[in-house]
Amino acid sequence: AEVLANIPVLKARLSQLHDTSVERRANGGYASAKEELDAADAKITEGETALAANKVKPATEAVVAAADYLAGAREKVRKSSTDAKIASAESAHAKLQGSPVAASFADRLAGIGAVISDAKVLSDAGTFDDADAKAAEALSACDMLAIEMQKKEEEDKAAAALAAASTKKDDAAKAEGKAATK
Repeated sequence: AEVLANIPVLKARLSQLHDTSVERRANGGYASAKEELDAADAKITEGETALAANKVKPATEAVVAAADYLAGAREKVRKSSTDAKIASAESAHAKLQGSPVAASFADRLAGIGAVISDAKVLSDAGTFDDADAKAAEALSACDMLAIEMQKKEEEDKAAAALAAASTKKDDAAKAEGKAATK
């Protein structure tokens, strides 16, 4: 009778695990943790079947296994999310490196590259909060630098246009001077 008293607790825990699985799937986790989520769902079903037959020990084992699979899924989902942020930072960084004024900002671009490398190391080590923070830092730095680089490009174009206009004016003045001396 004491063992059967655990059935409501196990049913509640299986319900929580089911909700967690549904939530992980809804939040895009299925793509990155399909095996773990499918295995967790199988264990949840196994636990529910065991409880329906009043088999507490197999139900308890299924609860433990489902929780483990969901924990594994959580880690995979976090890594996938973090790696996507890092990829976004890498893309923004590469775009900036391709700018015509990139050489003027080489030190800052190298610094951003170092932050992205740090984010990768942290993600590989499983410290996703720190890796996310580094990726966000790199993206923010890329955004700020993109504004500065655009301004520099515009200034360079304006300076080139001014120089071209000045050269044209000088050429016209020289041509006028030659015409007057003839």
